[in-house]
Amino acid sequence: MKKTVIGKFSNALAVLVIGAVLAFTIIRLFYGAELTDEAYSAAETYMVSEGALPFVDNWSQMPGFTLLLAPFVKVFTVVSGGTDGIFLFFRFLAFGINAITALAVTLLLRKYIKNTIILLLCSLTYVSASGWDYAVAFRGDHLAIDLLAVGAVVLAAEFTQEKENVWRLFISGVLVSLSVMCYPTLAVVYLYFILAIVFLCVTKKTDLKNIVFFGAGSLAAAIAVVGYLALNSGITDILTGIKYLLKDVTYFQLQNEGFSKVPGYFSEMVRRLFHLLTISGGCFIILFAAVSIFYRKTIFAADSGDCVLKKWIGRILLVSLIVGICVYHLYQVYRIKAVPNTDITVYAMTIETIAVPLVWPFIKKEKKLSKYMMGFIWFPTYVWVVITGIGTYTNMMRRHDLLKSAVYLLGIFVFLAVKDCLFAEKPEEKELIKKKNVIVLYNIFGHLLPVILIAVIMFSYLFNAYTHVYRDEPILMLDTVVAEGPYKGMRTTEERAECLIKLDRILDEYIDGDDYVLFMDNAPFLYLMSEGRICAPSTWDMTLFSYGFDQPDIYYDYFAVTGMEPSKIVYFNYGYAEIMSIDVEYGFNDYVRDHYNLIHENRNVFEWNYLDADVKCEMLVFERK
Repeated sequence: MKKTVIGKFSNALAVLVIGAVLAFTIIRLFYGAELTDEAYSAAETYMVSEGALPFVDNWSQMPGFTLLLAPFVKVFTVVSGGTDGIFLFFRFLAFGINAITALAVTLLLRKYIKNTIILLLCSLTYVSASGWDYAVAFRGDHLAIDLLAVGAVVLAAEFTQEKENVWRLFISGVLVSLSVMCYPTLAVVYLYFILAIVFLCVTKKTDLKNIVFFGAGSLAAAIAVVGYLALNSGITDILTGIKYLLKDVTYFQLQNEGFSKVPGYFSEMVRRLFHLLTISGGCFIILFAAVSIFYRKTIFAADSGDCVLKKWIGRILLVSLIVGICVYHLYQVYRIKAVPNTDITVYAMTIETIAVPLVWPFIKKEKKLSKYMMGFIWFPTYVWVVITGIGTYTNMMRRHDLLKSAVYLLGIFVFLAVKDCLFAEKPEEKELIKKKNVIVLYNIFGHLLPVILIAVIMFSYLFNAYTHVYRDEPILMLDTVVAEGPYKGMRTTEERAECLIKLDRILDEYIDGDDYVLFMDNAPFLYLMSEGRICAPSTWDMTLFSYGFDQPDIYYDYFAVTGMEPSKIVYFNYGYAEIMSIDVEYGFNDYVRDHYNLIHENRNVFEWNYLDADVKCEMLVFERK
């Protein structure tokens, strides 16, 4: 078997994996009708496309991402004549932007990795990196990661080249700044980039114009965003909106364990690292024993010397690590999927992130590139995820679904490491392995290992996507296509499909295009069903009534800032919370009772299964007096 034959076979296999992943990814976009997180992303963007301004009169915990997506939604609603099918459109929009990110990082690294097929294979991480990407059509943090990924790769590529191109730094500054707008905690990464560029300019004794152009790109993005907001409102309005956003959004008041989560988090990381090293250690023992038996004359030949033995040990270590990562993924699939509808991606992305610095030392020829990629991608991304985990109320491990860029490095580093370690360099070693017919083994492992690794990772993610459906039933139960409304074209259960259509028609009876509407108690998907104009600081319930808060000031401040008050207020209990706020002691109820009349009440609109519980859905519609 010749090297070229094996190389062609591995490329053909890579193309097959790419095609399969893209096909199954696109098919998966049609499944699952989610009512909360995904609905928030779509409804929030729709709200901005209809005239709301992030930070001015659109107040959510991260409003900026909608500004970049709103033009696409506006085109869709104008062309389609409404919001029918908007969720499916949003998922394809997410897929398209992920694909553009994958192509961008591929083009940026073509100079260093000549095999474009392998580069595209590694870039599948950005298209299929998490089961959550299928469940949530577009989250602001995912868009931020895509922008940051391209900006960071631009930086790494720029500092690797002999000849400077400061316009790359300008572009990077634009992209990184926009990522901060989408997800404000990325300001930590932005500050790190500033310090890193200054440090490199000083240590490399290069012109400080590098930091000037990066800053200029950042400033240009900031001026464009702030300028757009100011032209459509005013600087005073922006500052007022930011004040109310920070004061009223109760997400910022959620109880958080903070740094007390760190010891448990790192002990869990150490435990998972130990599992990986244990599996890889077992692989090493098996492989070393096999190689010692079948190739002992080559390795232990009297004329081979210690150098050859050390190289073989290094090669076996690398192969064992890669095989260990694959085995770990397959084991997690086997173990976790014993429990229906569970999420494997956090486990997978954790071990892939841990593995990156383990593979890094095996890279020899492209050490400079890999060093900058570690410095601009792996390190800041992981540190940011840890800081975000400390700063949020959720489990720190849940933040690992933001590690797409770090995961991408694993595929790139494995390809570079395998190329450096498994292909002979010196003429005498080439002659030795030809003589002993070891070249076949070299080529098989050298060409196939990176492809197999990415194939296993993608299998894990796709397996997760087809067995974990976020806040809907298992995929085999999603056998009905929604015929109309914002969920049009998507597959869910027959029960949910019928109920969504019924709900859409009920809202049409009570709300028309002239109404200003406020939906209470966290039902963002209803804003996309209603023809009324959104009269809310956010389509998500920023008061967090379901978390036990009673601080409706965000509504009063919003009414004062915009000069608008809702003509209709709708309460709908669909199972997200145990009870509606109108049915308990709640501050906003006084405002509703003083200014609105109840025009519709149905305590049994329909029954459906939501979050593994049978729910009797309730609706109340209030009209302004």
